Amino acid sequence: MHREDLLPRSIFCILVGCIMCIGINNANAQKQPLSKEYLHRAEKMYGDIWEHYRVPAYNGLFWEYFPSSKNDTLDYFQGGKVKVQDVSFLWPFTGVLSATNVLLKIPGERKKYLTYLDSLVTGVEKYKDSTRSPTGYQAYPTQFKKIDRL
Repeated sequence: MHREDLLPRSIFCILVGCIMCIGINNANAQKQPLSKEYLHRAEKMYGDIWEHYRVPAYNGLFWEYFPSSKNDTLDYFQGGKVKVQDVSFLWPFTGVLSATNVLLKIPGERKKYLTYLDSLVTGVEKYKDSTRSPTGYQAYPTQFKKIDRL
């Protein structure tokens, strides 16, 4: 079985949620040491997200599922077949941003994840809509279409 077959074809944010679980251990670092096994798993999953979900054509942005193909349709979304978007919506994107912030808090790991944070800041700015007043962040990058704002 290929590695690609093992990764789910669903919103990558589900994967990011697992990474955020280590934040609970980090918050209680004085009471109990951070588990090296959980850190290893989180870093592995985080690396897989960046390897398989990052969209090279759009710096700082991600696909919503893997493997990604523009010809696919998503049958779990809005009760019907919906064409795959070029990149993810803001909500799953912020899941990766949150996971990065958690990993930055782990003692000794900050320097490793600052590079990822720089790329994510570039990505989140692509959701910024300054053509409407007041300026805000919309649910999908402005370079693709105008859509609801948060």
